[in-house]
Amino acid sequence: MSYFAEQPPLLLPSRPAANGLRRAQHGALQAVGAHFTSSHEPCLLVLPTGSGKTAVMTAVPFFVPESGSPRVLVLTPSRVVRKQVVDEFRSLSNLRATGLLTTTFAPKVLELTSSCRTPEDWEDLRNYDVVVSTQIPVSPREGKVCPPPPDLFQLVLVDEAHHASADTWKRALDAQPNARHVLLTATPYRRDRRELKANLIYAYSLRQAVVDRVFQPIQFIPVSAEFGEDDQRLCEAARELVETDRQHQKEARIIVRTDRIQHAKTLVELYRQHGLKVEALYAETGKHLDRILSQLEAGELDGIVAVGMLGEGFDLPALKIAVVHTPHKSLASTLQFVGRIARQAPERYGAPRFLAVPRAVNDMTSALYGEDPDWAELIPNLADAAIDGERGHRRFVKRFDRRDGTADAISLYGLRPYLSGTVYDLEDPVNLSTPVKVKGTTLLTHEVIEDGSLAVFVTGRPDEPRWAGHGDLVYSDFHLTVYYHYAEANLLLEHSTSDEIAKTIRTQIAGPQCAPVSKGRLSGVLDGQKVVYVQLGLGKTGALGDSVADYTSYASSGNLAQAVQANAARVSTPHHVFAKVDGARYVGFSGSGKVYSNYRGTLEQFLTWSTEVTRIVDNSDGILRLPGLPEDFQTRPVDQLPAAPIAVAFDHETYQRNAQFRWDDEQRLDILDATLHVLQADQHTVILDILDGFGQRRCGIHYDCRRKQPLLPNGPGDSALVTLESANGLNETLSFGQYLQRYPLTFFLQDGSTVFGNELKPLSSLYTDLPDECYVDHVNGWDDCEVLKEFWTDGEDRSRYAGRLSVQEAVVAHAQQTLDNPWVLIDHGKGEMADVIAIGRAGARFRLQFYHCKGAKPPKKAPKYTRPLMGRRVDDLYEVTGQAIKGTRWVRHPLLIDEFRRRLGDRMFEVTGREEEFRAWLNQASVMQLDYEMLVVQPALRVFERQDHAPDRCTRLLLAALAWTQGQNVRFSMLGWNRPDQIAAWHSSLDD
Repeated sequence: MSYFAEQPPLLLPSRPAANGLRRAQHGALQAVGAHFTSSHEPCLLVLPTGSGKTAVMTAVPFFVPESGSPRVLVLTPSRVVRKQVVDEFRSLSNLRATGLLTTTFAPKVLELTSSCRTPEDWEDLRNYDVVVSTQIPVSPREGKVCPPPPDLFQLVLVDEAHHASADTWKRALDAQPNARHVLLTATPYRRDRRELKANLIYAYSLRQAVVDRVFQPIQFIPVSAEFGEDDQRLCEAARELVETDRQHQKEARIIVRTDRIQHAKTLVELYRQHGLKVEALYAETGKHLDRILSQLEAGELDGIVAVGMLGEGFDLPALKIAVVHTPHKSLASTLQFVGRIARQAPERYGAPRFLAVPRAVNDMTSALYGEDPDWAELIPNLADAAIDGERGHRRFVKRFDRRDGTADAISLYGLRPYLSGTVYDLEDPVNLSTPVKVKGTTLLTHEVIEDGSLAVFVTGRPDEPRWAGHGDLVYSDFHLTVYYHYAEANLLLEHSTSDEIAKTIRTQIAGPQCAPVSKGRLSGVLDGQKVVYVQLGLGKTGALGDSVADYTSYASSGNLAQAVQANAARVSTPHHVFAKVDGARYVGFSGSGKVYSNYRGTLEQFLTWSTEVTRIVDNSDGILRLPGLPEDFQTRPVDQLPAAPIAVAFDHETYQRNAQFRWDDEQRLDILDATLHVLQADQHTVILDILDGFGQRRCGIHYDCRRKQPLLPNGPGDSALVTLESANGLNETLSFGQYLQRYPLTFFLQDGSTVFGNELKPLSSLYTDLPDECYVDHVNGWDDCEVLKEFWTDGEDRSRYAGRLSVQEAVVAHAQQTLDNPWVLIDHGKGEMADVIAIGRAGARFRLQFYHCKGAKPPKKAPKYTRPLMGRRVDDLYEVTGQAIKGTRWVRHPLLIDEFRRRLGDRMFEVTGREEEFRAWLNQASVMQLDYEMLVVQPALRVFERQDHAPDRCTRLLLAALAWTQGQNVRFSMLGWNRPDQIAAWHSSLDD
């Protein structure tokens, strides 16, 4: 029969006695006894350093309701602690001092120093009541330690149990499934956030330990040092403290902390040079450990230099001065180390002090090293808050219910998603408990919180790099997807490490009819706060794809508000914003409905963050506001159209990706051959047709700005698929509806404003008229041009026009005189690039000029062939401005050169007879850097009058075209009547 079975049960007094068990020990033993009367699950005790964990461990075997002969295995983190625990179990001195144990007998204790490699090694342990070991000798692993007999130990005690989730510790505990497990630690959390698989049944606060005089308040002494002088200054400060203590008959020893053996050896020499006799302790000094500790206790050493190994579990009351040359990187490690000097000890050792260079600390423990920190308050606050957080996190994780029959393989405890996600508007409520299937992968976890507002999905599948063959490099590809549903506003926040998997799950739980919220609604995360912009992505107005070609990124460690030019706001809209908020947190958002940060959190923190973000979205008026940036960045949600559209354009990225529409009857239409034609429009809706290169309708689109998802296919035959090329050679195929949602069309309105998706960008207030350089004089002043005629038709009688040129012919002459020896092409007709295209040198580079022409209309009720009035008529400008806007689709398009080849000699001709020369140039053009210019030609438009007031309707049209073309990095020019000295030769008219 074992020692513990022979002893009478220990009875705890009704309350802690002054000379008996401490309050913390009393409470811990009561909790253990209560726990194991109704449960066999592992339990966790949280006791601050110095509160007597070792005494609790020696008492626990007496309180476990175990029949038979309990045999105990104790796991410790180091050989130093192992020896101390062995000595305590052999003497039971602490229990005897309390009066709880009166017997003179002691258990048979073995200090296990070698691994159990054979079954016989394990069987030899049956001769002992208590086996004390580090984790390595008892952790089963192939060829090193064989599995133990299942009935060998009935109780396992784990000292410094925050190690218990590490692999070697975990194997040691898993090898004892039938035993009861009691885990003890001062810090029940880990930097790597691995879960301690035990029920936290008791936690004694550090603040209470201070009140009970178990834990001494610590004085932090910051040490100033220049770079490279840290060791020297810390050593000098430590020597001064020791000398001062000696003058006051204090016997404090010092513990010097580093994380490298070579550094420890250097520090030993440095301290000895300053008159302090120290020794280094690290793994290789194990055989000298007893000698060094004996010298330390006897006062023959002033201190020790520890390389991590004495950071926890080591008990030497004389250690009262900690000198940190290499700070710990986690709060848990720091608190463990602090505990070495904070134990209550005889007064002759003095008060605990902690020396460090604050500049050397820049991690999660930096709060301890701030300006004038009060460690007497700060240490208990930080420690107790961390434990309370751990306790709350464990309770939170237990609120989830597993769904879909998924295996209990993934612990939610350790999940740390980034606090980021995409916010969607929902048409209908969702049920996050809906069973889902993810094709091609395994659903490992589907758990939903009790109120149904938060769901967690973990998927996994075997994968293999493309460059690996024959299954040599197969790995598991895991992904996390988390959803929060804000039922009050029917918003869904989605966080996922895989867009593909998220889309699959989202479609099943929310249906296809959900759209990302506008960035205006997300911009509220910056409202009312001190904002320093560190990253801005400015997409050209209307380019809303996931990766926009015409895109400007700003990044800086300082504030970008000064770097962003005012005219950038006029032609751009922010597609992603990242800012430092209130001097601490980093937050941002993007045009794809995503709000994000640069830090991770627990699931409970994710829920809190998601709740805050969705409420901001719900309360937003939708206006994009960026504090400190130009007002021209501002956009607002569309509730009604302020003016009729002059042009509608596909998203610019989809031109660059060569989008192609395909129908069930195998008809295809390349986006370059497609034209968007407005059938009708009112203040809320726009009905459009997509026409092919021959002007035939292929399908329709219905835009309604009152809907959350304003772009929908319209009418029968509109179930097209849209294929987009990708840089990696893998094409992406979307339904027509998905395409319109991801890549909204851009509407250009007569008042100069722009609508893209659900957002309206008003006309910039920067200009009241085009800049002077945009107005281009015709070289001949239009004197020889018949402005009524855009072009001559076949068989038309030109005699009535006195031999004047058509507008297109005048443009040809203009091009030939503004470029160096250009090729000039006519491409007039349905699906045209432009009416006239000129290509020639302008300085050192070739320039492509796209002329969009429009003849003037004659005066109302005037005789036929009467020349028009000079004026500012919207009708004359409306169509040609829209053509210029839509014509930018050809700019920098990868198929532009191929399209020239395809059209040349078919619908396009070179007017100067140099076609073969032009074809030869095309063979070289694909590697050239080209400049582009978009020109609007309306010779009857009076443009010489500069606007010094709010722009009129014509100017608004021109400014809309300017904003769009400059947004595509294209020069914009206007050819109109720009000669006030010739106005008498023409009739004048009022602005229309």
